[in-house]
Amino acid sequence: MLKKITKIIWFFILLLELCYFFTHSKLWYDLFIETTKLWLYKVVVAIIPMYILSSLILMVPFFSNVFYSLIKHLRLFENQKALSLFIISILTGNPTACILVKKAYLNKVISLNQANLIIKSSSHISLLFIVIFFKKDLAFIFLLSQILTTFILYIISARKKLFSPYTINIFTSDNHFSDNINTIIEDIPLILLKILATMLMVSLFKMPFMMLHNPFLNSILNFLELTTGVNDFYNSNLNIIMKIILISSLLSLNGGAIMLQVANVIKKTSLSYPLYLKGRLIHAFISIILSLVIYLIF
Repeated sequence: MLKKITKIIWFFILLLELCYFFTHSKLWYDLFIETTKLWLYKVVVAIIPMYILSSLILMVPFFSNVFYSLIKHLRLFENQKALSLFIISILTGNPTACILVKKAYLNKVISLNQANLIIKSSSHISLLFIVIFFKKDLAFIFLLSQILTTFILYIISARKKLFSPYTINIFTSDNHFSDNINTIIEDIPLILLKILATMLMVSLFKMPFMMLHNPFLNSILNFLELTTGVNDFYNSNLNIIMKIILISSLLSLNGGAIMLQVANVIKKTSLSYPLYLKGRLIHAFISIILSLVIYLIF
């Protein structure tokens, strides 16, 4: 019965979308152009440099080796590879971060607990994306709050586990990270195209509902996709406090589209999706508080 009702609802939504398309084709075209420009100027230029930097971290692990040797006694990470993945998860964002963590776990480079903790705690938002998207004052607020939240959440969770060194086969490890470098390079075009396709589909889906001019409904719809949602919040007429709350929460939650991609990445593995969702909610709560505190201080 529930499935039938769901199908009927989706049928009427699709019918609404088609009717709107044929009656407002010029608006659809303008939206297509605006969304594509947003993808090109905000997403592409933010992702590619971070992917290159991530590849360098994997190829030249000198700095992560040094840093790991300094914090090894704290038992926050199982090994240097886990630390590298944690850093990369902050730089590249999802779903790439989850793909790399998943491969590391399946290749026994890190344990299940370590993999789940990285997926749960990390911001999973490209830091360069924040720098490019916002003016300096807001970029500083969101950048600092996302980084601090990630480290706070990770350290609190890791201290409960106190990781022991995780022994790995060095040949497996080297081959695995070499494969990851190739994966990062080869996946960039496909991931960028997937992001564009998702942005376009979500934007087209949202448009008829946005024309209702209901602020609450618009805010809910903005959580469907990260880039378009952040852009709509940022350019809205909301007061600065509400903008900070909504954008901080969306940056931490990653948006519905990325959540579905992560679910697809880790399905049929022992990696915990409920733990990932729990981490997103906690991350959003902490980042909102930190963002407001930083805004009031500075």
